[in-house]
Amino acid sequence: MSMKLALASWSFPFCTLPEIAAIAKAVGVPALDIGVDYRAAVDRHALLSAPERTGRALRDLDIDMPCFYYRFGQELDERNLAAPENLAANAEDFKKVVAFCAAA
Repeated sequence: MSMKLALASWSFPFCTLPEIAAIAKAVGVPALDIGVDYRAAVDRHALLSAPERTGRALRDLDIDMPCFYYRFGQELDERNLAAPENLAANAEDFKKVVAFCAAA
């Protein structure tokens, strides 16, 4: 097993995802961690409405993406993972996130 160096997309809050992928390649970093924040965010609405299509679109970046950081709800405090009333919505999101990651 080996560790892989990756750039975190949220470290470049004003760049787009393709721009950050190009930066990573230019400096020799072989991977990019992605998430749902800042300008480089994966579009949450697109992910939840068409997870496979949204995931496949990331293939065009031609860079490894070992980690996807997802937040349940629009804001940090919107859907507490421990709150029973959020379980159904979080489980539904999780299924879509898994489909998105598998397609990417």
